[in-house]
Amino acid sequence: MRYIKSLFEGTAYYFEIDEHQTAYRQVVVDEEQKYRISGSPDFFLTDQSVEFTDDEEISKEEFEQVFRAGMKPYGKQWQQIKQDYPPGQPASGTIMMFYPHGILVKVRDNVFAVTADGPVRSKVAPRLLSPGYLIEGTVQGYDEENGWLRIVVAP
Repeated sequence: MRYIKSLFEGTAYYFEIDEHQTAYRQVVVDEEQKYRISGSPDFFLTDQSVEFTDDEEISKEEFEQVFRAGMKPYGKQWQQIKQDYPPGQPASGTIMMFYPHGILVKVRDNVFAVTADGPVRSKVAPRLLSPGYLIEGTVQGYDEENGWLRIVVAP
């Protein structure tokens, strides 16, 4: 992964990108120091390739520091979600969107999950696989970086 900082009109954009310029995580910090993050609950992630031009390449540590600052306001909520959804607990919800990480599922207000794309696509007709489709599974663990439950789909 590479880490990029881009400044535009007083706003700082931070990206974690892979070798294909696909963004996996993003943070936007505006002039008032308001953060928008690609993790839960903002889901603010570009759907375009990130072109590295005159932007500044930064260290992973700098990116992580900014990302943690953006996630910090949701820390207590995230700890409660993990208590409410321990591994092995059933979890179901509707497809929100597709991310490079997998399929994002809204379990309930402020509770989100990610599941692997392949197992779902092998069970669901492509014409049905869209936002709003019900996904049922079991909590496998947690995506601590993004504040998501990790679920596996029901067999």
